[in-house]
Amino acid sequence: MPATDYNTVLLEDLTGQFRAFGEGMDAMSQDMGEMKADISILKADVAVLKTDVAVLKTDVAVLKTDVAVLKTDVVEIKLNLKKMDFRLSIVEKKVDSIAADMVEVKNEIKDIKKILKGKVDFEDFKLLEERVVRLEKRFAHI
Repeated sequence: MPATDYNTVLLEDLTGQFRAFGEGMDAMSQDMGEMKADISILKADVAVLKTDVAVLKTDVAVLKTDVAVLKTDVVEIKLNLKKMDFRLSIVEKKVDSIAADMVEVKNEIKDIKKILKGKVDFEDFKLLEERVVRLEKRFAHI
């Protein structure tokens, strides 16, 4: 094969390879353009996410403070409930005592009424008077 034919074949081969390389470069350039657009979109999304995260961090800090206040309030409420429970038990005891005293007063009054239905002499009257005075003193504070 003569040298010029060989050079021609070689040049055609190189031209074909450059053409294929150019087409590959075009395809790669197009892919790179698409990737750049995708990267731009991702950058915008990341910027939005950064803003959202910053807002969320602030919100979480506020929530932490609120939760701390709520915990303190709950502890205080529990203490107040214990105090109220203690006071309520004292009041219940006093009410029970008053109820028992009232039963006793009712019984005393029944006895006095029975005695009064009959004729009373001066001694019985004095005894009844003492009982009434004692009842009055007992319940003077109510």
